[in-house]
Amino acid sequence: MPRKPRKISNSGVYHVMIRGNEKKGIFSEEKDKNKIIRVLKSVSTDDAYNLYAYCIMNNHAHFVIEECNDDISNIMKRINTSYATYYNWKYNRVGHVFQDRFKSEPVEDESYLLQVIRYVHNNPVKAEIASKPEDYPWSSYSKYISSGEGHDDFPSVEQILEMFSKNPDMAIAKFVEFTRKNDNKEFLDIQDEEDKSGVISIIVDRYLRDNGISRETLRRNRDIRDNLLSILRAKHGFSIRSIEKETGINRNIIQRVSIEK
Repeated sequence: MPRKPRKISNSGVYHVMIRGNEKKGIFSEEKDKNKIIRVLKSVSTDDAYNLYAYCIMNNHAHFVIEECNDDISNIMKRINTSYATYYNWKYNRVGHVFQDRFKSEPVEDESYLLQVIRYVHNNPVKAEIASKPEDYPWSSYSKYISSGEGHDDFPSVEQILEMFSKNPDMAIAKFVEFTRKNDNKEFLDIQDEEDKSGVISIIVDRYLRDNGISRETLRRNRDIRDNLLSILRAKHGFSIRSIEKETGINRNIIQRVSIEK
């Protein structure tokens, strides 16, 4: 069956989503998330596009992109090819990294643009892996609320903030207020239910970071490991199979902790 033609944006702005092949976590580690952000920046250095927002989840990512000196298909081809090369080299694998071609929807007016950016920044909140957008380090939200503090114009936040106010401090305050508001609009996203095991690695990374410990320490220290397993089982309700798959911890250990806790 032939693919449907991509809807062209008259404004040149798109909400884009990429997803790991077979719903796998292709941004599972902190280094992977940081790498795709660096790829986004490197592809934009020749003014190919403006990036207004991004959010890197575990098995998918959202971007809000405006075409400049290149079209969206070429932009995404460069981004995906660069990251796929890195990913296959790092994990010593071959084959597809991304599932199908990237998905996109046109963003034709200012109101929808702001709503899409809000949606992208609230993705971790929706997935229940962060209580507030500012708690999630792999989105562009922090760039908006810290604008002016060593800002390097990536992503392009000033143009968006000026829609709220010409006064920088007032613009940030209004942007934060706007982001906290909820709406019932439907945006481009994963159409089937997301594999909840895909967020486990993010929770593990946050646990390690908040407690100042390494994965090696986690493996050696039984008390720390068991506490994390208890969080994953009791607090978040992940299955033993999902935890084993994402952490590599033996299911017998996970089951023992589940019973003891």
